[in-house]
Amino acid sequence: SLSIPEIIFKKAKGKALSKDEIYKVVDHILTEKMEMAQIGAFLMAVKLKDMNFEETASLTIAMTEAGKTFKWPSTIKSVICDKHSTGGVGDKVSHLLLPIISACGAKLPMISGRGLGITGGTIDKFESISGFQCSIDNDKALQILEDIGCFCIQQSEQISPVDRVTYAVRDVTATIDSIPLITASILSKKFAEDLGHLVMDIKVGRAAFCQTLDFGQSLARQMIKTGQHMGLGITAVLTKMDDILGFCAGNAIEIAEVLQFLNGHFAEDLKEVVLDL
Repeated sequence: SLSIPEIIFKKAKGKALSKDEIYKVVDHILTEKMEMAQIGAFLMAVKLKDMNFEETASLTIAMTEAGKTFKWPSTIKSVICDKHSTGGVGDKVSHLLLPIISACGAKLPMISGRGLGITGGTIDKFESISGFQCSIDNDKALQILEDIGCFCIQQSEQISPVDRVTYAVRDVTATIDSIPLITASILSKKFAEDLGHLVMDIKVGRAAFCQTLDFGQSLARQMIKTGQHMGLGITAVLTKMDDILGFCAGNAIEIAEVLQFLNGHFAEDLKEVVLDL
């Protein structure tokens, strides 16, 4: 079989990787046998040369299987769902939908990430609340989900451990805007949640992670196709984002705006997106 440098070189030449080669890369990241320079080189090769659907699906499945997944009791399994945003400046929709949707009777076990590029991360914003814990074990997470209907945690050494590594490396190697890498990153976290359905908020515009409509549509198609391949129903909504969503941008002040929204004081553009989703 090929060595890690040979696999990187193969992808850099624009050739498709086999399932075994992709699994080898993921395993070496998981077991810390792969140097950070090699991880960065692999990610850049994927960004520049792309991946076909089979490669993207294999990467997603391998990253999911590298960590633990939640398994929910049959009593709540039918109402397990989640929402994920590709991100934009002032995007606090996840923070609003968690309590709103759980109040409607659904269960939202959200695994999220930190900021990428110009966008603030869901976890970073929650951690602006003094004492907020984004790292909890599975038993505690189940208890919280049954008690209040939702939680939001970050990747860990158990949940999405490979994404935890590649997510950070992508942020410092200019490999954020790669559809295969975005797909594998998001869906490996979402499959770990044992979902019944996922709604994708793909934000497009000058203030968004996705700058063009073509990129947003391509990402939506890849997400839906990969989800279907793995047995997860996905609905994708493309929302325009050329300016800050709501009144403000910044971790702590966005949380303050979330609380104002939940008390009936909201920006119309934010209300429209929340209700659409």
